[in-house]
Amino acid sequence: MEQSKPHFNIVTPSNIRQVFKVEKIKFSQRLSQLLETTKVTSLRIKHSDLSPSELSEISDHIKKINNNRVPILLENNIQLVLQLNLDGVHLTTGQKLVKTAKSTLSKNQVVGSFCGLSKHSGLVAAEHGADYITFNADYHSARTSKDTAELFKWWAEFIEVPLMGECSKNDLISSNIWNYCDFFSLRDSVWRFEKSFDRYFRPSQTNS
Repeated sequence: MEQSKPHFNIVTPSNIRQVFKVEKIKFSQRLSQLLETTKVTSLRIKHSDLSPSELSEISDHIKKINNNRVPILLENNIQLVLQLNLDGVHLTTGQKLVKTAKSTLSKNQVVGSFCGLSKHSGLVAAEHGADYITFNADYHSARTSKDTAELFKWWAEFIEVPLMGECSKNDLISSNIWNYCDFFSLRDSVWRFEKSFDRYFRPSQTNS
């Protein structure tokens, strides 16, 4: 049975090095818990401050827990995606590297492109073959800016390439764009055990 959208992309904690060193068991338990829901359809590893050896260790650990349930994406580094045998790349530079990623990776590997709030960048990235486009879904911007909501609405109505809303660290999701996204990214707050994942299934009173 087809599930209702949106689904979720889980981004590793911003302090993943520290988490992995001192809270590895807790991190592993929470990741397993998140993967138990079929609403999570991909994982993304942030690695800007990680050494190659640290990234290799962390990605291997995540792959063991994931057990091929959902694709694992790496931010920006196309060559490391190949070296670590990951499922794709999430580019944070708009359309710039989409062509390179598509020509370097296999047809089965995913290429996603974060385009801020630029319709033009999103369209070019889609033309270059991006498998999904991500726009900034910061809660306050989506709540206060009519233009932001209109961008999400327009894309959902006229463009077939899947759309992801990139949430800010508080992971609040505005009801203004909820129905227009195929996916939302979730960041630091989703890793807290005291936070029930159920609250993300639809925008609640605090999220709308």
